[in-house]
Amino acid sequence: MSTADLLRASTRDEDEEMDAEGSEDEDGVDLMGDNTGDEDSSEEDEEDDSEEERRVRKDFIVDEDESSSRKKKRRKKHRSDGDEHRKRRKDSHDDAGDLDEDDLALLEENTGQRLGARGSSHKRKRLRRRGSASSGSESEPAGLNNIFDDEDREAADTGGLFDADEMAGFIEDDTASDSSRQGSDSESEDERAARREKKKREKKKKAKGPRRTGFSAAMVEGITAEALEEINEVFGDGKDYAEALDYDPEEREEKELKDIFEPSEIASRMLTEADDLIRQVDIPERMQLASTGIPSLPSIDGSPVPFIAEEDLDDAALWMSHRVSKRCTDQFLSRDHRGGYPPLHTPFLEALKNVIKFINIEFLEVPFIWNYRSDFIFYFIPAAHGSDEQTIVFLNMDDLWRVAALSIKYRAFAHKKQELRKLFNSLDVVDDYFEDVYGAMESVEEVSDTHDWLAMKYSTKIAEVKTAKDLEDNEGTSKMKRATRESRYDNARRSVVSKLADAIGITATELSQDYSTLNKTHFQDDPEKSPEELAEEYASGEYRSAESALKAAKMILVYEIAHDPMLKKEARRFFKDYGHVTVSPTEVGITKIDEMHPFYSFMYLQGKPIDLMYRSTQFLQILSAEQEGLVKSSVYVFQDAHRKFVDDLTKMYTSDYVSKLAESWNNLRTEILEEAIKDHLMPAAELWARNMIVEEEEDFLSSQCAAKLELRINTAPYERPDKTMDRGDAPSVLAISHGNGDPRRDSVVAIFLDSDGHFREHAKFDRLDDPGFGGSPESCEQFKDLLERRRPQVIVVGGFSPNTRRLKDDVQRIAGDVTAAIVERNESFDEDHTLSAEERLERAQFSCIYAYDDVARIYQNSKRAATEFPELSTLGKYCVALARYVQSPLNEYAALGPDLTTISFDPNQKLLSKEKLGRALDRALCDVVAKVGVDINRAIRNQYYFNLLPYVPGLGPRKASAVVNKINGPIGGTLSSRSTLITAQVMTKNIFMNAAAYLRIPQDDLNADLRRNTDDDKADILDDTRIHPEDYEVARKMAADAMEYDEEDIGAFSSPSQAVTDVMEEGPEKLNELSLDDFASELTKILKVPKRLSLYGIRDEMQNPFGEHRRDFMRPSNVEVFSMLTGETKATLDAGLIIPVRVARLRAEDSILCRLDSGIDGIVAEQERAPGPPPKVGALIQALVLNVDADTFMVDLSTLEHNLIHGDKERRKVFPDTYYDMDRAQAELQAQAAIKQRGQGRQKRVIDHPNFHNFNASEAELYLTHQPRGECVIRPSSKEDHLAVTWKVDEGVFQHIAVVEMNKVNEFSVGSPLKIGNKYSYTDLDELIVMHVKQMARKVEEMMMHEKYKGTQELLDNFLRNQTMANPNQSAYGFGLDKTKPGQFVVGFRTNFKAEIQSWPIKVVPGAYSLLGEDHGDVLSLCTAFKTAYTNKSKDGVRMPTGMGGRTPNPYGRTPNPYSGRTPNPQQGGRTPNPQGGRTPNPQGGRGTPLVAGRATPLAGRATPAYSGAFQGGGPRAAYSSTTPLHPGVGGGQATGPPGGQQAWPGR
Repeated sequence: MSTADLLRASTRDEDEEMDAEGSEDEDGVDLMGDNTGDEDSSEEDEEDDSEEERRVRKDFIVDEDESSSRKKKRRKKHRSDGDEHRKRRKDSHDDAGDLDEDDLALLEENTGQRLGARGSSHKRKRLRRRGSASSGSESEPAGLNNIFDDEDREAADTGGLFDADEMAGFIEDDTASDSSRQGSDSESEDERAARREKKKREKKKKAKGPRRTGFSAAMVEGITAEALEEINEVFGDGKDYAEALDYDPEEREEKELKDIFEPSEIASRMLTEADDLIRQVDIPERMQLASTGIPSLPSIDGSPVPFIAEEDLDDAALWMSHRVSKRCTDQFLSRDHRGGYPPLHTPFLEALKNVIKFINIEFLEVPFIWNYRSDFIFYFIPAAHGSDEQTIVFLNMDDLWRVAALSIKYRAFAHKKQELRKLFNSLDVVDDYFEDVYGAMESVEEVSDTHDWLAMKYSTKIAEVKTAKDLEDNEGTSKMKRATRESRYDNARRSVVSKLADAIGITATELSQDYSTLNKTHFQDDPEKSPEELAEEYASGEYRSAESALKAAKMILVYEIAHDPMLKKEARRFFKDYGHVTVSPTEVGITKIDEMHPFYSFMYLQGKPIDLMYRSTQFLQILSAEQEGLVKSSVYVFQDAHRKFVDDLTKMYTSDYVSKLAESWNNLRTEILEEAIKDHLMPAAELWARNMIVEEEEDFLSSQCAAKLELRINTAPYERPDKTMDRGDAPSVLAISHGNGDPRRDSVVAIFLDSDGHFREHAKFDRLDDPGFGGSPESCEQFKDLLERRRPQVIVVGGFSPNTRRLKDDVQRIAGDVTAAIVERNESFDEDHTLSAEERLERAQFSCIYAYDDVARIYQNSKRAATEFPELSTLGKYCVALARYVQSPLNEYAALGPDLTTISFDPNQKLLSKEKLGRALDRALCDVVAKVGVDINRAIRNQYYFNLLPYVPGLGPRKASAVVNKINGPIGGTLSSRSTLITAQVMTKNIFMNAAAYLRIPQDDLNADLRRNTDDDKADILDDTRIHPEDYEVARKMAADAMEYDEEDIGAFSSPSQAVTDVMEEGPEKLNELSLDDFASELTKILKVPKRLSLYGIRDEMQNPFGEHRRDFMRPSNVEVFSMLTGETKATLDAGLIIPVRVARLRAEDSILCRLDSGIDGIVAEQERAPGPPPKVGALIQALVLNVDADTFMVDLSTLEHNLIHGDKERRKVFPDTYYDMDRAQAELQAQAAIKQRGQGRQKRVIDHPNFHNFNASEAELYLTHQPRGECVIRPSSKEDHLAVTWKVDEGVFQHIAVVEMNKVNEFSVGSPLKIGNKYSYTDLDELIVMHVKQMARKVEEMMMHEKYKGTQELLDNFLRNQTMANPNQSAYGFGLDKTKPGQFVVGFRTNFKAEIQSWPIKVVPGAYSLLGEDHGDVLSLCTAFKTAYTNKSKDGVRMPTGMGGRTPNPYGRTPNPYSGRTPNPQQGGRTPNPQGGRTPNPQGGRGTPLVAGRATPLAGRATPAYSGAFQGGGPRAAYSSTTPLHPGVGGGQATGPPGGQQAWPGR
């Protein structure tokens, strides 16, 4: 018997009678709840109940028809049963008396109860229930089992536990009438509910009263204090759960999704607050996503506000007109030689304005505009003089998408422009130059330039305005300001040298004004003194010498010219009009790029105009080659254009006087101009030009990918050639494949889908080969039976090897047998028997085709496939996707979702970001879905078909799911009419306008779903057409006129669209008799909008509702099938290429049968075979491809020597670009040949050392690729008396070190000493490796193991951004690897969230790190030196560099060091701490300093000494407080900063 059984048995030994008043509850008793049974009421314990207990509880439930007397008898019977049960239980207890002492001890330990004296009669002391009749008024402690059962204990206080007799009183007689119960109850329901609620509150209040928790809260009978203390030590006192004991369910906080799921999971399921907002806002989802980050106009009544204000439409149209397309510019905007515009210039701008309005004010998507607002973008020239009417398309579909993209750019530009205006107005100044620049702005770059110019000219005013705004935001309370750092320009402008700058020449503003008009209106008189003499007068203060004063004045003028917005705009214009691209290979590129390399075409590109690169991907490839370190590119302006720019500016800036004095001043002005142009204006314009080319090429590449996708999806489902299918209907499909086609391992899998796309059958066959050639007759018969039963309208075959072609032949052979049997049986295909024999044969035949399987290959291993068909094999899932593709290519591509970008549409699409490529592909899907439409009710029922719904105009993934949820909710799962979308608030107004016409509601399916008659007045046949609801009345009018119904006839119709139904059923051709042009004119007068094309569209739709407008199903060509099954392309297998083949069989006629790696068979004919003995079977030989037959999958080969001797280099050669510099390439080729010849002229050098290899740089890097970090290669050098050492810094990072050999005995010996630079010298190669390479490798390893090391420069920058974003007012720093300069790290830092990320270079030298010219022995010292140097520079007012790398600019020359040139060290008297021991590296050269004496292995285990506390005493160190740590984890506390408001570097 278990412990639980013993407890239950002891509990049931109590008194049977209970106090009814104490046990009864107002709400009754839940027989299945926690208040029934004994105290241990868990499900597990109930399952362990004994048979006797189940009999006791057997008849608790009273039958409704039993009388009260029978109830009494039952109670009596229960009592007698209880007595018998107690007798049996007593016997059981007697049996328990046989338990030995160990068993009793175990029971006591488990139950917490003393069961009896050891060695006595083993009589149990009965457990008593608190509040029971037998317990009297004693308060008995609860047992261990009840330490968490406070609520049960409260229930026990009212009446104790129930057993059979006690439960009987709680079973109500359901036969009693409700009226009698109501009559006997004087209380109302509200009163009883209030009383029950009050009682519950009292119980909770009592339960929450002061009580002891844990094991000490209740004592178990028979357990001593010592035993309880021991239990507490082992199990705890239960106080850890005190909070759980006080838990109140009503006070439970409602959890949100973010409390349960990871943010990434919530975002992936589109359940964030931003996603909810997108669902609610009445703007198409794609528009909202594209507008992220761009503020809209303020809302007035809560409705969506226009993206562009109506009064700005003219400006927007003018801004976009020249950016739409080259076709539009040439046809409608280009002026003639007289300066006049084309005839359609104004109508074009009006059409563009309307499109901008549709997109940005009415929120209409591009497909809707193309289909239902086409009257605004087409122009008709009436017929005249016998000519036909001309139709002019102002904007085609691609142009409309371009306008939508330009709208985003224009809004960003307009917003930044408005912000700039607000900033200028806040300065309360008058500046005519600003107004001129502001009025001529056309781009975001110009706004940014003007903003920078304002910040330069009015820096003081801007600071004052910002301070006043901060005070206003903080309600007048002052807030501690962060110390600001002034630029060199600001310091100079506030000094006396600004007067010297003003005396030099006209201002930058005057210069730009004169240059823009090419008319010199501002003149500057030359001072009477020379520049040097005049500078002497202003030499004072910070600028003590004339030279420094003149230099500062030049800096002022250069800075102002470089920041002038009009001059920067002119520099960009020069690059746009005269920019060219030149490419040069690097040293690595020269060795890696050969004539067969894809980058060879632009390896020596010279002066290619940038406007020729817009419609290609060449510049993207150039940037990719740059990232690989193979080439360097530059965008520049031709010398003539550059000289013109400089000369025009010089003419405006210099004086017209002719004298020595004037010449000196003009020379100074020319220097200023050249510096401003060369160092500022041109580099900024070049960067802009590079970004512009990249943007244009990315747009071109994305549009190319979208066009190829549209070519695939803009096709109808497969249609049988026998005309037995309606166009657009999906066929029933049998998809079949045997994977790789290995007969020993791969079975044949077949999947059948019916015409509705439902999975109907899955079959598996061994082999379908002809039984005479090893095929299985049983499998062939089974396949025949499958064809007979299912009669698929098309069979699609797919696979992954050339053997698939044989499978298709077998399928066609078996299908032909089935066809013959069907014809032989003379089955009838038409009731009228009007078909000819050929037609009957055609209908009996099975179509067998190939189909594109790129989607199927992705689907077979996807999670979606595993969810939809978990029982199918991978090959079965492949067949499912193949069959679906034949039924609907559009649906299959749309179902891919984000995986769509993994399909290769263009070999260069990897150069695009996934986001940009995804947007372009979504655009193609939207266009085609708009052509097809979506059956909304089918989308609700079918998850696979639902994948089309997000691409309906106006919708998206979020809004589509919301629409489905609303229809499934209040509407009941079936949408009966389009109008319900509005009346039931399924869609908002703008979404309805976009989507309504594309949502089909087929009436036949709807009638079946709703079980209604076809004449139901709710049915509207127009809901099953592409006619938009806004044109329903027009369509009804046209139908009534065609049917010649008068108003009286129309008034008698039960349905408003009855006339449409009649004309569609009785005579659609009657619509052709209507004069739609006249009708359109009348509508235009009434509605004030053109409707001509809309009327023709309505007529066509009523004649052919939702007719198929897509092209016929596109089957892959033979070449595409060949490439799909073999993986071979023109680049890998084509005539003229030499390839390796394996001999498969020697034929009798002396021909050779070969097998290619891709599984294709090749034949070497007898006349093409090399003379001599034939090769052995299985041998690998080289062969020239003569011909590739994609139909038969055969390749003709030749092994003749004269065909192979010249190779296939010319065939594989990449053709160079038109602008390829052949002379430069030839010169470089000759130089390389000369170097190679010199190397061949000398004997190869051999050095007896394990690390020496005859490698060049590339070969050394390749060799070290798979070696661990720190390994090195010693190799020959192209320089005389030199060796080269290449060592691996990190993955993909190798440093090449030049080693000079001194005192060489001869050409083949190794010189000694070996010198590296002028600093390090070693006696032999072993010492060089140990003392130089290995010491640097250890420093690299030490740095990478430090907590401040963050990886690459990019990872370091991300860390700094995230760190300062999390702590905006704190600074952060870290170390990163500079991959562009092997052997160097950088220390990157950011002083606060708004500051730029800066970095200083750190060079790794043997045994140390070099920062700002000083060596530091370990990372700890390096951190300290960095903080010290940063603090000192901040004190000295030196501006920190904003670029990456390079030395910190310092007007005083060398970086100041308050520690007399030595690295500070608080542990030792100035010595640099070295965790490995040894000496500090000697910067004066000589032998390399060993880490330990005797060149032994450096000591390990030496910990870096920690700082003992803050620095004491004066000097720079005293700037830190006693709580300022200089290293993470040292010193404690937060950095307080040096005096004077300068920011100290925190020890983060």
